[in-house]
Amino acid sequence: MYADDKDIFGLLTGALKDVVAFRPDDPLLYLIQYFRRNCQPALRACVIGPSLSGRHSISRKLSEAFGVPLVDDHRLLNEADPQLRNMVKTFHQKHKLLSPQLAFSLVRPVIFGEECIAKGWILCGYPQSRAQDAYFRKNGINAQKTIILTITPEAAKQRCLKTEHRSTCDPSEHAQMMTRELLYEMDMIGKSCAQLAQEDPACAVLDANREFDQVLSDARHFCSIRPIEHRPYMHRVLFLGRPGTGKKKMAKYLADHFRLSHISSGSLLMRAASDPEHEYCREINMYLNRGHQMPDELVSNLLCKALKDTELQGFVLSGFPCTQRQAEILDQSGFRPSKVFFFNTPVDVAREHFINREKEHHDKALSLRDFYEDEGARLGLQTDEYGNYGLGYQSQEVQRDMFGEQNNLFEDNEQSLREFYGNVEYEIDATLPENDVFGLLKYHLVHPQPLRPQEPQRSR
Repeated sequence: MYADDKDIFGLLTGALKDVVAFRPDDPLLYLIQYFRRNCQPALRACVIGPSLSGRHSISRKLSEAFGVPLVDDHRLLNEADPQLRNMVKTFHQKHKLLSPQLAFSLVRPVIFGEECIAKGWILCGYPQSRAQDAYFRKNGINAQKTIILTITPEAAKQRCLKTEHRSTCDPSEHAQMMTRELLYEMDMIGKSCAQLAQEDPACAVLDANREFDQVLSDARHFCSIRPIEHRPYMHRVLFLGRPGTGKKKMAKYLADHFRLSHISSGSLLMRAASDPEHEYCREINMYLNRGHQMPDELVSNLLCKALKDTELQGFVLSGFPCTQRQAEILDQSGFRPSKVFFFNTPVDVAREHFINREKEHHDKALSLRDFYEDEGARLGLQTDEYGNYGLGYQSQEVQRDMFGEQNNLFEDNEQSLREFYGNVEYEIDATLPENDVFGLLKYHLVHPQPLRPQEPQRSR
């Protein structure tokens, strides 16, 4: 009972997670600092409800009680760019709900900021609808707790009459107007929130008709209940997507940030092919020279040998698996990923990035010609028709053909891979700026897997 009440197992599990992931030079000192810093885990909660339900006051009090940043409309609008701010104000003036995409664009920069990632957050007033909630969850804004405040129109009208407003209209007329808005909000928000609460055990519906102190006490108690985590922890991350989406670059950034091993299947194959002493050198070169696809078992054996060195560190793997069969082999070898990121980019954009990337690599190789000549001679590599080692640059037509082959392989197997990794799948918009993509990846990696909203039932 004591261990459950104090969440001892959750605290120790979190400490071991960080020690294994970050490998500090002095583990004892690191653990002391960890317990001082993380005796109370960061809270991520949404407080939603119609007007006059007290959502702003409850959110502010929770923010003060748990020491986490408050994210409300005032802060969101202040930190939004002018164009987005004007669009949101236009929706507010017309008493319309924001579209899911617009609401996410407003909330994302603050929630994915360094402060909220490190300290947690209280999000006031969002999501406003069922559609917003589904879109937020799909794109990584996942609250540990959701508090839904309900209030009757009669109680809201009484509160409106008792509250001092700066409105020039008659208080009774203002109360009637607020009541009409309340009924609209309850229809748009209340019903969808009630459905959400039935499906999500991390939601609490609180009766806001009661005294404020009673509602606040229930809200604080609900937020103080922490889930106990029993799963062993290890970052095992896969990056999947069509070529040209920046997977390898982001994998390196993420691995460096969290001190994980970055493993690229393409790099492993090329290193093995260029090392005459490697056990798979001859076999890999045979398939490369014939232009045939590598057998699943060959690539899997090569990768598993590299993955075994990451058992106490974790890994970020890019370029593999490409098929469901490869995913099954990886799973059977004991390296099932904890999180899988699908990088989404339109085909035309990915193709352009792919061609430009190959040209950048070629230009960089030309600038390091002396290095390539020395290394090529040392490794005994063959030169091309111009006497250069690895400096050949294919024409754009050839590059397009290469992209087409790799892209077709991904598209043919994309659906089966999504179904195979459905429980740990995350969507990444790779068209966003690099800093936003990296921030999104960091957020996903330090937060739990989102609850997937159920699909609405179709009427027969």
